[in-house]
Amino acid sequence: MKTDEQYIQKTFYKEFMKDEGGKHPIAVLGEAHLEEQQKEIADLSYIRFAQGEVYFHHKDYEAAIFKWENIHNELSGWAQKTPRMLSSNWTSSLLPKRSTSLSRQSALP
Repeated sequence: MKTDEQYIQKTFYKEFMKDEGGKHPIAVLGEAHLEEQQKEIADLSYIRFAQGEVYFHHKDYEAAIFKWENIHNELSGWAQKTPRMLSSNWTSSLLPKRSTSLSRQSALP
């Protein structure tokens, strides 16, 4: 059963890891993605959501946000919350600090 706690802790991806014998989550989710694409009516949202969590845990926030922007089912609310939290709480700390010498450079003609 999926719970809000899974979404908060970003552990939904573990639903795909059952019976996978220690494979890396990216490999498991990649295989699941390919398998889902073969279906006549594919819903990749669950897999993309899980991929976003894995990228988030590996601090690849740009890839995580890209995956979460492509969620179009009941997980879309959760998928939209995390990027907003990232941008409001962490983005400023992730960006490199501007050097004073860079800010004083004149614009190119």
